[in-house]
Amino acid sequence: MNKIGVFFLAIFLSLVIVSAVESTIEQNYRPGETLIAEISGNFINPLTSENILFYSGRLFVPMVYDLIRINDKYYVYAILPNKERNYTMIISDAKYLEENQEKTGDLEFNFTVKGNLSAFQINPGVIVTGKDFSIKATALKNIELEADFTNSSQNASLIDSQTKTFFFTISDVKKTGLEYVVFSSQDTYYNVPVMIYKNQTVEDREIKLIFSRKNYNFSIVREQEFGFEVAIFNTGKENISEVNFSSSSQIKIFPEKTSLDSGELKTINLTMTSSEIGTQTILLTASSGNYSKTTSVTLTTFDTPEELLAADNTTEIITEESCSSMGGGQCAEGEECIGTNRYALEGWCCIGTCKASGTSSSGKVIAIIVIVIILAGIGFFIFVKIKSRKQSSSKLLEEKSADFESRYKPMKIAGNLSKF
Repeated sequence: MNKIGVFFLAIFLSLVIVSAVESTIEQNYRPGETLIAEISGNFINPLTSENILFYSGRLFVPMVYDLIRINDKYYVYAILPNKERNYTMIISDAKYLEENQEKTGDLEFNFTVKGNLSAFQINPGVIVTGKDFSIKATALKNIELEADFTNSSQNASLIDSQTKTFFFTISDVKKTGLEYVVFSSQDTYYNVPVMIYKNQTVEDREIKLIFSRKNYNFSIVREQEFGFEVAIFNTGKENISEVNFSSSSQIKIFPEKTSLDSGELKTINLTMTSSEIGTQTILLTASSGNYSKTTSVTLTTFDTPEELLAADNTTEIITEESCSSMGGGQCAEGEECIGTNRYALEGWCCIGTCKASGTSSSGKVIAIIVIVIILAGIGFFIFVKIKSRKQSSSKLLEEKSADFESRYKPMKIAGNLSKF
């Protein structure tokens, strides 16, 4: 092969290598460990933390995590659950080049959480800053912990569940660049990337709200009220005292405001009706101060339940299951569900037991039976008493009559005269 051919082959191979999306996510992690990984690739649109979702099978798993871009790479960290199972990190709606072809879709990275509990976990696992910073370490067992940064070292003895905040100064860092904080204890080791900007301001990253999905896509029936849940998650390090919810359409939101602690997930109940056949997009916004995040609800409305079920579409039907297929039943008017309410083909479905508000119907029946028995007992007691008294009076009268007759019995004498 001539030099020109070798040159173009090298360019082609380099393009293929650069354009492929790669990650340093490992196959196995220990329960409670902090996942720290790099993601590299030729992304056409920048990634944000909203692109990152964690699932176990089809179940959305809330985690404290973040995604930060440093130079031409992305760094993700996540505090993993203590539960052993298989997980998937999804980069949703990614637009990237692969083999020089533009692609759009979800990227999935599978890993497993299993084995012995991690010695400790850290938060955050990636930092971008222009000033002194801190990292929290939480022990998951009794440990001796060491933290090294630039030319300084810190040590601490931590007991199980104890959290210590380590403070670091950037005074010894001379120029803008990537540094690392090394945490180590027993068999657990973290290399935390810290992007330091000298004499530059950095965007405040404390407030981090995300919806569990960037878009909700539902089908409903015209003029019928439908309800569903939207999950929102605080992935930031700080508690948020007030989060307000608003919508671009006439939609009932409950609650309209809430608070979210760091790492907390809450569900918001949405109820809506639609009188227009067709598809519409509704925006739902969560805001705190000047910070806001938005998700969209694509709503497709059909005229009848039959049309909805017969439709060949890719939307999620809010009424996609019948109540019986869920293993539940519908509560009658005046009854409440003792269990979980889910929306089904027929309307609200109780996965549990339906009971009358206040006293249950079976309780009322039992109460009535008990009252009848008590009244019958009282009546029988009174009847026996009265009868007993009557019998005693008659007997006493008979005895007195017999006594009188025995005392004053007439004697017969001559002349047929009687003498008393």
